[in-house]
Amino acid sequence: GSFIDELAEMLGVSVTDGQFARLAFAAPHTIDLGTRCAAFMAQAVASAQQEGVPLEVITASLSLAIARNYLSKVVANRRLGDRVIITGAVFYNQAIVSAFHRELEGKTLIVPEHKEISGAIGAALLAREEIEGGKSGFKGFQRVIDSQVTLSTFTCKGCDNNCTITRMEIPGEKATYYGSRCDRYDAAAGLAKQETFFDERERLLFSQYRKDSGAGPAVGLPRALLVYDFAPLLIAFLNALGVRCVLSSTSTGEIIAKSVELSYTDSCFPLKLLHGHAAALAEADYVLYPSAIRMGEKDGDENQKYSCPLVQAAPYIIRQSVNLGDRLLIPTLDFSQGIDDVIKNLTDVAVKMGFSRKKGKEAAL
Repeated sequence: GSFIDELAEMLGVSVTDGQFARLAFAAPHTIDLGTRCAAFMAQAVASAQQEGVPLEVITASLSLAIARNYLSKVVANRRLGDRVIITGAVFYNQAIVSAFHRELEGKTLIVPEHKEISGAIGAALLAREEIEGGKSGFKGFQRVIDSQVTLSTFTCKGCDNNCTITRMEIPGEKATYYGSRCDRYDAAAGLAKQETFFDERERLLFSQYRKDSGAGPAVGLPRALLVYDFAPLLIAFLNALGVRCVLSSTSTGEIIAKSVELSYTDSCFPLKLLHGHAAALAEADYVLYPSAIRMGEKDGDENQKYSCPLVQAAPYIIRQSVNLGDRLLIPTLDFSQGIDDVIKNLTDVAVKMGFSRKKGKEAAL
C-alpha cells in the first residue's frame, strides 16, 4: 500500500479519492512492469512515464504487477483454496482488487468490510482468548474520548533511530507511549528492552563470531544484506582458517549517513546500507562479501532460485564505490551447482589470502 502511495505521488495521482482506480479502469491495454522488487518496479514506472506511456496504462499495469509480484514472491508455490480473503487498506483501491480478481480467476475473493484493521481485530480476538476468565485492562474507547487527553512528543535517544515518541497522558493514570520502532516505551513492557525472536535470530546467526580471536590477516565482514543469510557459513570458514574475523557493528546513524553518501540513488536501502558497512571496515586487511547467484537448487525452468541482480552485483558495486580494490574477496555462491562448487570458490578465496589450497578446502568443508 505505501509503495503504491509513493509511486502515485510520483505520478501526480491521488489514491485516496479513487483517481488511481478510475485511471486504471480506463486503460485500453497494459504493459509489463515485471514482478521484481519495489526498486526495480519504481524504475520501470519512471521509464514508462519518460517514454510517454499514458497514466491510465501505467496505473493499470502497476496494479497487475503488484498482484503478480505478491502471488509469485509471497504466495509462491503454496496452495490457495477456492475462497481467498484479501485484507489490508490497500484493497480500498479497487484497481488492486480487480487485479487480484484477474490473476486469481475462478476463485472467490472476499474483501472484508474492515479490511484495514482486520489484523488488529484478529489480535484482539487472540488476546480475548488468552485472558479468558481473567480481567481485561482495556479502558474502552469511550472513556478515552471523554477524558482530557494530553498529547506531547519527544525524541528517544536510546539508539541511533532517534524515534519520535508520542506521550499520551490522562489525569490520574500512567502515561502511555507509541511511535517507537522497538518496545522500549511499550506501556506493558516498561522501559526495559524486551527480547524478541529477531534478537534470538541475530544471536544464532553470529554465535560463532569471536571478536579479536584468531591471528594473521584481519578479514572484515560487513553486517548487511547477504551476511544475514550466510553469516554462519562465512564466519565458520574464517574461523577454520584461523584469521582474525572482524564484523562491522550494527547499523548506526554514522553508517547510514555514509551509506547514503556512497551509494547511488536508485538502489534499495539494504543495498545502500552495505556501502556504509563495507566502508566501516577500512582498517581490515581484507573484506569478504559473496556474490550469490542462486540461493538453492533450481526447481524447473520457472523457478531458478536466482537472487536479485543487484544482490549478485553488490560486491562489484561496493568494490568501486568504496574503493576496496584487491582487498575485496568475492566468493561466488551458486547453490544450484552443488556444494563442491561452493567449496571450490571458498577455497579460491583462501588461496588469495596466502593459504594453501589444502588448508582452504579444509576450512570450506
